[in-house]
Amino acid sequence: MSVEDKRIILERIDYSRLFGFTRIFRSFHMSIDPSKLALSLLAIIMISLCGILLDYLNGGQVIQGEFRHYVATAASEADFDQWKKDQDKAYRDTAKSSLLMLYRELEPDADAERIKKIEKEIDEKVDVEKGWSKQDLADEVLRLQTSAFEKEMKDEKERFSKLESPDKEAKEAHDKKIKAIKRGYKSSQLQVETAKPKGVFHQGLKHALDSFSGLMDASARAVLGLDPQALGLHHIKPDAQVLSYGSLRDENVKVQSDTIIGSLRLLIVSLPSWFWHTHKLYFLVFTIFSYLVMVMLGGSVSRMAMVEAAKQEKVSPSSALAYVWKRVYAYILTPLAAPFIIIAVGLLISIAGMIFFNVPVVNILGGLLFGLALILGMVMAFVAILWLVGVHLMYPCLSANGGDFLDAAFRSLFYVWHRPWRTVVYY
Repeated sequence: MSVEDKRIILERIDYSRLFGFTRIFRSFHMSIDPSKLALSLLAIIMISLCGILLDYLNGGQVIQGEFRHYVATAASEADFDQWKKDQDKAYRDTAKSSLLMLYRELEPDADAERIKKIEKEIDEKVDVEKGWSKQDLADEVLRLQTSAFEKEMKDEKERFSKLESPDKEAKEAHDKKIKAIKRGYKSSQLQVETAKPKGVFHQGLKHALDSFSGLMDASARAVLGLDPQALGLHHIKPDAQVLSYGSLRDENVKVQSDTIIGSLRLLIVSLPSWFWHTHKLYFLVFTIFSYLVMVMLGGSVSRMAMVEAAKQEKVSPSSALAYVWKRVYAYILTPLAAPFIIIAVGLLISIAGMIFFNVPVVNILGGLLFGLALILGMVMAFVAILWLVGVHLMYPCLSANGGDFLDAAFRSLFYVWHRPWRTVVYY
């Protein structure tokens, strides 16, 4: 039989193997699995509860317009710190005057000795070093405002009740007076609540959502933002004056950028750096707790997805959690391996530079080794880029192989190195 007479019958085409990239579309079906969604929701709830609890324990710490001013003065943290001191002083001075006024309304017949005692107590409360926190001062002002409101309402009702057969005009005047008292009370309460320091998590979440909203808006308009004016943040100006109870102008002002890069800068750079600069302990506690939650629950979701993708089998959340718990140290250390190595090499180069370039005679050797330092610096930058691109592959690698953290970390980095175009297409 000649070659031309041979026939091959094609019964079926395995399109999933022929077009391997189509497997990525299975990820949507896998992602809507109720078990994975439940674990993801649980992670969000736990992180949110942690932030709410820390806000409750620490009280309000973020003053009005703080993040906005930090973004506007990012080039000079000293200016920002001075602004915060001025703001704190102005807040306490305003609280002092408000408390004095309210005490005088509540005790109009107080003698000179009583007034001096009240002034002394208020001075102790508003003292920067030993006094109350700004939130406690605001709560005290709110409490006294309520007492003054109740007293004024009581006095007006007693005055009206003493009138003998009041006419229509007297009733209308009384009703207007009552409405005016209620309106003034609500206005004064709103002013104090507006200027009252907010929780760190509350404000951080608000600014993150505002930045994300700005990012979506800029993406919809396709405004990249490669302009030289602070990457789209040029419209965010520092406050020229401190804020007081009477200022409502920053309450609804969103700290947003009108460009994609500017919004990313706010979300990825400005917000974490503000968090770290102003609330270091809070930042550490919240970040560590959030990371551990993502290790356990995020690792479990990764394990469930990996088994389903590889074996078409579903793993229960409890089995996935047990798997992660047995390898918890690997899940904790794997994403941190590359950053730790980069930091260690950077410190080594810094120490070597201080020795080789500051000691006579030895500095000659330092000059000869300077090229090596440059090469190590380029390697560090290259590894950092690989880590940023491939960090999302580390948990799937752990969930599939079950190896140690170094093996999973380097496998992820080598995948990006050997298959850059596939990684780019994936993104």
